[in-house]
Amino acid sequence: MTPLEFKAGLKACGLKQVDLIRIINLLGGGDAPSLSPVTVYRWANGKSQVPTLAVAFLALLRRLPPASVAELATEARQSEPRVSSS
Repeated sequence: MTPLEFKAGLKACGLKQVDLIRIINLLGGGDAPSLSPVTVYRWANGKSQVPTLAVAFLALLRRLPPASVAELATEARQSEPRVSSS
C-alpha cells in the first residue's frame, strides 16, 4: 500500500491518522503495545512501509457501515484522550 492509498483509505473511512491510532490502541487492549503517532505518520509519508496487518485492518474498517466506524472512533477518542492529533 502506498502512502497515498493509505491516506485515501483513512479518508474513505472518515478517519484521521489519530483516529486510527486510537481505534487500534482501544481494540488492542491494555496488554498490547500501543501504536505510536510517529509510526502512523511514517506510513502516511512513505518513510516506512504500511504493514500488512494495518492494510488488512483498514480494509476491514472500510467494509463497516460509516456510522459504525464513526461510533468506534468516538469510543476510542473518549477512552484515549492522550494521543495528539496528526
